[in-house]
Amino acid sequence: MPTDIDDGRRAVARFLDGRVLKGMTHDFAPHKTKFHLAPREGAKAKPVEIEVASLKALFFVRSWEGDARRVDDNSFDQAAGQGRRVIVTFLDDEVLAGFTVGYAADKPGFFLIPADPSSNNARVFVVNAAVKKLVWVSAVHPAFAKAAL
Repeated sequence: MPTDIDDGRRAVARFLDGRVLKGMTHDFAPHKTKFHLAPREGAKAKPVEIEVASLKALFFVRSWEGDARRVDDNSFDQAAGQGRRVIVTFLDDEVLAGFTVGYAADKPGFFLIPADPSSNNARVFVVNAAVKKLVWVSAVHPAFAKAAL
């Protein structure tokens, strides 16, 4: 199976211990405790079973290359999305801002659509156990707040 088709299954698994695994997933679901990731090596590589509890997050990416030097814009200045605005700080202090419609503290995790429209991440499944801090952001842009005064 080709791994360069953008069908929304291209994923980067980032583990709590710092490991990273890139591949395709066909059976990930937020309510499941496990899923499989077929490594990028191609059809000869055997899919790896991954426990969701071992992850920091599962990043569904637009391209494999990305840009390690690029820093996503977490300001919401260019953001347009549905759901509640949230800023997530992971246990390793990485910060990710975006929109969610499915957050529940008692669930294993939730999907987040990044606030930065140019992000290589199309969506991210954030594992709740890997979150240090979660902050809800007001939908009122500061420019609008000043105009209302």
